[in-house]
Amino acid sequence: MPPTKLLILIILLSCTPRPSAQDATPLDLSPLSADQISIYNAFLASYTVGGRHRLNLINQTYPLRPKDLSADCLQGTGVALGPANSAAHHLDSQALAGSNITLIDPTPLETGLRLSEVAFDPSHRYAVMSYRYHCGSLCGHGSTVVYEKKDGKWQPTKRKCPAWIS
Repeated sequence: MPPTKLLILIILLSCTPRPSAQDATPLDLSPLSADQISIYNAFLASYTVGGRHRLNLINQTYPLRPKDLSADCLQGTGVALGPANSAAHHLDSQALAGSNITLIDPTPLETGLRLSEVAFDPSHRYAVMSYRYHCGSLCGHGSTVVYEKKDGKWQPTKRKCPAWIS
């Protein structure tokens, strides 16, 4: 094969999307709980500054994994990860508030905001979730957020949780 064609073939193969480990994540077909929906809506309201900003939200959650968490972040909450956090859910526009939110399908490049599964403590006083926003190969940010239920409403805490920016 001539060197030019070989080089083109190598470039094309290196640009072809490959299945990721997330593609193997089982999809949980059960509906989201009222607490999960409340946490997602509380997060989205703060992330979009009360719905004033447009947002592409990937319509499938990702599993919340121990690497997304830190001991300081969860200390004293009683939140533990279990089998319920190892699957993914499909997000539904009827369950999520915000007219400026557009649900999009996952893509290999995952351009948009993606939310993790939510983990709760046994009494449902605390909950934790992560998020990641990708806007290109070297463009994005993410973090983990802990919520506490106060007077029947989920409020973000001021805990120091892992965050990243690219």
